[in-house]
Amino acid sequence: MDVEDTLPCLRYLDIKYCPSFVSLSTLVLAAPHLESLTISNCPEIDSFPEGGLPPSLTTLWIKNCQKLARYITSNGLQCQGLACLILYSWDDVKSFPREGCLPASHWSLYLGEFLTLETLDCGGLQHLTSLKELTIEYCLKLENITQEKLPSSITELHIKDSPLRRKLYQMNDPRIQYEN
Repeated sequence: MDVEDTLPCLRYLDIKYCPSFVSLSTLVLAAPHLESLTISNCPEIDSFPEGGLPPSLTTLWIKNCQKLARYITSNGLQCQGLACLILYSWDDVKSFPREGCLPASHWSLYLGEFLTLETLDCGGLQHLTSLKELTIEYCLKLENITQEKLPSSITELHIKDSPLRRKLYQMNDPRIQYEN
């Protein structure tokens, strides 16, 4: 059976708690109109399809997939139409995002429970020219910010349970909203 267009009507896909699921390689061909993808607790997925994700994809949520996290931080994420990116429960990442790691198209970025994250890399954020909303929650080691300047495109920054809050407070930026 040909994989191409086997799921032409599929718009939303959640892949959760699949410890043996290894590859997303046929996803682009099988679901060309996919709009939302959630990948959660799939420890063996280690890359995205060659050529990136479907251009129709607007929302991507990745939670607790450490091999996939390493792939994104090393190779970057290619997805032209992405608007909302949610990254949750990543280990072994000390600085994020590096320049070129994330697609410039998305306007909303959520970082939650990055357990080892120490530095928010504004150099990596600067090329995200469409980024309007940045949310950082439960990054308990996040204390530093490079360049000490958030991208001008950001209109809202929500921060909760992170030591970086003190430094951002000192920047006196009216765009920053502090959550309890």
